This record gives sequence, C-alpha cells and structure tokens, in this order.
Amino acid sequence: MEALPAELTEHESVIDRRDLVRSVHAAGVNLGVPLSRLDREVGQLVSSGAFVEIGRDAIGQARYSTPEMITIEHDLVATASRLAERHGAGIDLSDIKARCVAYCLSAEQTFAAEAATGLSAIVVIEGAPGSGKTTTLAPIVEAWQASGHRVIGTATAWRVARALRQDLNIEARATASWVERLRKGERFLDEKSVLIVDEAGLLSSRDMHALLTEVERAQARVILVGDRRQLQAIGAGPGLDLVVRSVEARRVDTIVRQRDAWARQAVTDFGAGRAGEALDAFQIHGCLDESPSYRIALQRTI
Repeated sequence: MEALPAELTEHESVIDRRDLVRSVHAAGVNLGVPLSRLDREVGQLVSSGAFVEIGRDAIGQARYSTPEMITIEHDLVATASRLAERHGAGIDLSDIKARCVAYCLSAEQTFAAEAATGLSAIVVIEGAPGSGKTTTLAPIVEAWQASGHRVIGTATAWRVARALRQDLNIEARATASWVERLRKGERFLDEKSVLIVDEAGLLSSRDMHALLTEVERAQARVILVGDRRQLQAIGAGPGLDLVVRSVEARRVDTIVRQRDAWARQAVTDFGAGRAGEALDAFQIHGCLDESPSYRIALQRTI
C-alpha cells in the first residue's frame, strides 16, 4: 500500500477515484487483505495525505495527485520559465535562413528553425502529424553542429529515437535510457550540448522534469518537438502542457506529407479525434482494405 502513490503516478500525474479504488483492491487481494478492510485502506491513503484531492471530474468523482507530483510539476514550470529567460549566443540569422532555403522549408518551418537556433535556451516546436517537424530539424541540427555544438536526441520510443539517429545523424536514445543514467548520477549534457526531444507531447511530468533539470544544470539547450493533442485518448503525458505555460510554442501546422487535399484533411480529422470521417475518406478513395480477421489482415501486409 505504501508503494501505491509512486506506482500510480509513475506515468500519470492525476488519477481518479475509480483508479485508486481499483489499485487498492488489486494490491489488497495480492496481499491477502480482507475485502472488508479495503475501503478503509482507500480512506486511510487519502486522510494520511498520501493522495491529495485536487478536483472533481464531470460526474463529481474525486481526482487525486500526490504531494510529490504536485512538487515536481510546480518545479517543472519554474525550471521551464528560468530556461526561457536564459539567453546565449545563437546561430547567425543569414546562416539558418540559407540552410532553410536549401531544404526548401516553408515560411512557418523557417520561422520555427530560426527560433530553435536563436538566443533562448528552450524552444517548443508544435505541429500536426505530417507537417514536416523532422524535416524542420535537419537545418537546425546542421547549424548547431557547424557551430561546434553536440546535438543529442531522445524520444519516448526506441523506434523514434533510432529514426532521429538515422535521419539527423545524431546520437539518440529512448528517454527512459537517459533518465536511468541520470538516476545513476551520470551526466550526458554540457554547455555545448543541444538536446532534441521528439514526441515531447508524450512525456510524463517526471521525465520532462528530469530532462529539463539536467539541461539547466549543464547550461545546455533543449528543443521540444511534438503535439500536445497527440494520442490524448491513450495516455499522452502532461509534461509539454506544463512547459508551454512558460514557453511560447512555435507551430508548424501545414501538412506536407500528404499531397492530396482529402488526405491532408483526413490526417487533420484523425488528429482531432474524428476517426469516422477520416476512415470514410480513405474508403471513398480506395485506400482502405478491410479484412475478415486479424490473421488475414496480417498476411496481406507481408
């Protein structure tokens, strides 16, 4: 029971009462706690201050966090604010503009690249899927490397981290790997480092706090790339949401991956949660193949 607060907030900052009750009952069954005692255990966790009620959901059920998470999130906002106020030498504007022209970047991509190579120690680049955020990073990475900086990448998934490594020719690891190094006392940034965090909208408050704390300690720079609206239904993290309370995000919204107008609209619909409309569009244009079973669908993709 004592381990529950840390376990329940490992990936989520806020839990509702149903999650708390469910977890207490699951732990109680494993420990052989009588069913009659479990509701008292829930009450004791709340009354002891292990969980703090921070509001109510739409149906009036209590929502909780922990004193530790509240402290982490307050400190995360403060750290992001301090990074936003810290300025250093940036890349010559004519240099980054020339690089953006060479990569045929759009006006909004160029604007984001200029911000990411400017004076601020922290920059946020947000954009919809397919809007060319990775393409925007290419001249940014080249410019920082040419100025003698070491560019490092990270993402929540190893697959995305490997893509950063291959596409941008930089060292990249999954965020959990970097965070584990920090827990062991290892340092991987210095004042000549630029950390690129891809899919930053998926980072938990804990992981975002760990990374930004290391950026501040090392007097390094950080570029957060992602979308706060990404995958909200299946557990996007609140880390980026907290950061943008202190840091203005540069948006790259024009979809360039899909060339047809209907496909761009479908991607927008998917991102906004209108999956039905998006799937209908793919079906109308002959791009949706339905299979009667998972096995047959898998065979068709091989």
